[in-house]
Amino acid sequence: MNRRPLLLLVCSSPLLGECLCRELAPLDCECRLVPEAADAASLTTDAALILVELLLAGEVGFQALRRLRSNYAGPLVLLSGSGRPSDEPWALAAGASQVLSYPLRHEALRALLPS
Repeated sequence: MNRRPLLLLVCSSPLLGECLCRELAPLDCECRLVPEAADAASLTTDAALILVELLLAGEVGFQALRRLRSNYAGPLVLLSGSGRPSDEPWALAAGASQVLSYPLRHEALRALLPS
């Protein structure tokens, strides 16, 4: 039996997280909402893709990226709704594979998932 790829969504807002998981349903992956990067760190071995919301409670997404990148070699994507041009260079320097803005493009995420 084939398991669906695990997508970890690091997002401190339960409402936003649930909306994003519903939006990601067409990717046919298991979307697991994780409120903090520290909680996600123990799950990285099973993750096919990790998405990090820029605005996390208690820490900025850039800090979360650094924390996760230290023990995760897979695709790590920062989600940003700010539209600030400075988000991308900061995110890439912190270890992100790429930065995606809202609304999310399924084709960009699908390309990062194992086939």
